[in-house]
Amino acid sequence: MRVFAAIEIPREVKARMLDASRYLAFKEVTLVREEALHLTLLFFGEVSEARVREIEAAMDSIGGGGFGVTLHGIGFFKPERIRVVYAGVAAGAERLASMHDYLARRLGVGSGERFVPHATMARVRGLRERAAFMEVAREYEDCDFGSFQADSITLVRSELGYGAPVYEELYKSKL
Repeated sequence: MRVFAAIEIPREVKARMLDASRYLAFKEVTLVREEALHLTLLFFGEVSEARVREIEAAMDSIGGGGFGVTLHGIGFFKPERIRVVYAGVAAGAERLASMHDYLARRLGVGSGERFVPHATMARVRGLRERAAFMEVAREYEDCDFGSFQADSITLVRSELGYGAPVYEELYKSKL
């Protein structure tokens, strides 16, 4: 099964993200659905049932208690060739990065690339109206989507099919 570890985002924060993202709905932009908005800590890919148990144990060993997260502003990984539009993490980024690094080391996974805490809001393919898109995007560079208390990590199964992936919560670990 295909799985990843994530921090869930509360509905009221998601609502603000969705409200902003609708202005980015250009023809080549696919907006992320409300139920798919989350902060990915680590993507594991295809794993066995035994590996799922190892991931759950690693999640349980993080601890440290809950912490505040603030989602603020939109950004892009590669502004020269935009593929992903995301909400940035203003508060809580260091703790999210620490949790990511811990899971990656403990489970022996990761790409080696620097982890950037974020919540994907949209995916972009072949943007034709780049100037117009960037004009709208700049209006949300300083947008405050809200704050919340992250008090658990969720292991999510992602099933690919036609259209958007279907997510299923497999396990939740308290921080």
